Amino acid sequence: MTAQVHDIVIYKGEDYWLIGFEGDGLVKPEDFDMKPTSIITANWRGFSVKYLLADKGLFLREMRLTTKRDIYKPIYGQTPEIGEYGAHYQGLDVAVAFTGKMRLGKGFLTECYVHQGFQKASAFQTVLDFEVEKGRIVEVKDRSEEAGKIRGRYRKWYTSKGFSPTGTFKRIKDAYSLDMDLK
Repeated sequence: MTAQVHDIVIYKGEDYWLIGFEGDGLVKPEDFDMKPTSIITANWRGFSVKYLLADKGLFLREMRLTTKRDIYKPIYGQTPEIGEYGAHYQGLDVAVAFTGKMRLGKGFLTECYVHQGFQKASAFQTVLDFEVEKGRIVEVKDRSEEAGKIRGRYRKWYTSKGFSPTGTFKRIKDAYSLDMDLK
C-alpha cells in the first residue's frame, strides 16, 4: 500500500494539507461530469485539488485527475494541460459552497509517516480546524498543541498490530479515512 496524495489548501499564503473533513460541498470531478480513475497507487481517488481558503470564501484553484478514456471537459471555460499522468487544470477561480468542518496540517514530521492512506493530525507541527458555512470561515481553532501531545501515537498503533483479518482491515479503513478524529 502507498501513502496518498493530500488535497492542498492555501491559507494566509501558506500551503496546508487537507487531513480531515466532515460536511458537504468539497469538489470532486463528478461535479464537472468527469469520472476519475486511479493510475498510480499514491492516488486511489484518481484526483487531487488545490483550494484557496480566505475571508472572502473557499475557492477551487487547481485540479489534477485521470479519467478512463482520457476525456477531459472544460471547468468553467478552463481546459487542462494533458500530461503523462492525466490532466492538470490551473488558474481556476471557482467558489466552493462547502459547509462543515475542515482540518488542515502543515509542517509534516517524517518520523510520523505511515506508508498507507492519509497522514494524520499527530504527524504535523501545525493543525488547524475550520468551521465553514457555504465556503466562508465561521471559526478557526488551533489544535497544534493537542496534536503535539499525541505525536506519533497513530504511527505506533498502526505499526504495532500483527496480521489478523479484522485488525488489518480496520487499519486499512482507518488509514484511508479523512475523518475529524484527532489522532
